[in-house]
Amino acid sequence: MNSSQASTASSWFGADAGICWIHPEPSPPAAPPDGGACGCYNGQNDYCGLSIVNRAWWYGCRPGVALSVADYDDLSACDGGVFTFKQSCSAGCISRTMTNNTGYCR
Repeated sequence: MNSSQASTASSWFGADAGICWIHPEPSPPAAPPDGGACGCYNGQNDYCGLSIVNRAWWYGCRPGVALSVADYDDLSACDGGVFTFKQSCSAGCISRTMTNNTGYCR
């Protein structure tokens, strides 16, 4: 690259010719996890629906509650290893920290 190119060169991300769009391939739904029960994996607390599903898929455990995408922002209580619906969060369900999977409604 000569000095005139160096002064005008920029990242290829900024060039119109360098834009790349990625389109996901469609796939059938995955089979649900078939391991043991997930239980109250972070104690008897409230959990966001998405954190319950996340735990089930990452660890191959069964949460014991059927959750759809529409339930991800719901809050569930876990007591004695069993999750039960507690409330729907209109502004979203928030997990308190990255390592503590308990949640609360916004």
